[in-house]
Parts: sequence; structure tokens; C-alpha cells
Amino acid sequence: MNPLITTLTQAFKRNLIPALVLPLFCLLLLWSYWETERGKAFWDGIASAKAHHGWIAAALAGVLFGGLLPFLYLFFRGAIPRGFFLAQLAFYLGFWFWRSLEVDFLYQTLAHWWGDRQSFGVVTKKVLFDQFVYVPLWSAPTTALLFGWKDRGFSLDGLKALCSRGYWIHD
Repeated sequence: MNPLITTLTQAFKRNLIPALVLPLFCLLLLWSYWETERGKAFWDGIASAKAHHGWIAAALAGVLFGGLLPFLYLFFRGAIPRGFFLAQLAFYLGFWFWRSLEVDFLYQTLAHWWGDRQSFGVVTKKVLFDQFVYVPLWSAPTTALLFGWKDRGFSLDGLKALCSRGYWIHD
């Protein structure tokens, strides 16, 4: 079997449960906002905190939800290699701190360009820019590179291998 297909199949199997649970969790969050008074008050409070604290709120949310919780999930599943607990914890927290700041800056810039209204046109432009410019040209490649480096034990040789043509292009 093609090595790329094998890798993709393994990744699909490893990530199937989170891939099913996360969208359901998002739907639950939406439901709590639209259908319950307490949920609406809670999420409005989060929005107010973000508006008041700016990038600090974005960074804390990213570190918690992008870094710490997924790291703990991996740790309790036994997916953190022995001897790399602190290095990987620092990586997850640092990566998601930076990525959260980056995304916050991106959306502040998009709000400056196109406005901060929640209209169909403004939201559509932002989503299209995010999905078809930011993600393919910056976010996905840098994430693959940095997580590949982490998966190779943070070694310089591992980083060099990631910069080779064979890593990115499967003939």
C-alpha cells in the first residue's frame, strides 16, 4: 500500500473520536447560547472579557483549549513519549500561545480591512480569507513543520528532514 495512504489511514483512526466529539461539543455550545438564558449570559460574558482584555484573553483561551487540554488528553492516552513530558508540554503551551496571538492579530486586521459587523458579506470575506489564504499559505505548513519537529524529538536532524522535498511531496 502507498505509504501516504497508510499514514492517512492511521491518522484517521487515531483522530476519529475527537473528530466526532468536537463538532458535537460546538453544537452544544451554540445551543447553549441560542436556547438558554444562562448560556447566553455566559458567552456574552466571555465576549465582553475578550473585548476588554484583547490579546491576553485570546492567548489564555488558546493556551488552555489548544494547548493544555489536548496535551492532557494525549498524556492520559499514553501518547506523550517517555522523557518528553516537560518538553512537549512547553511546546503545546508555547505553540498555542503564539498561534492564538497570530489568529487574534489576523482577525483584528480583517476587521480593519472589512469591518467588524456580523453581516453575511463581512463574515464570508473573513472565512474565505482564513480558509483559502491564511490556512494553506501559512497556518497548515508551519503547523506541519513544527509538529513534525516535535514528533522527531525536537532534533535538528529531524528538522532538516522536514525541510526536504521528500517530506512534502509524495511521488
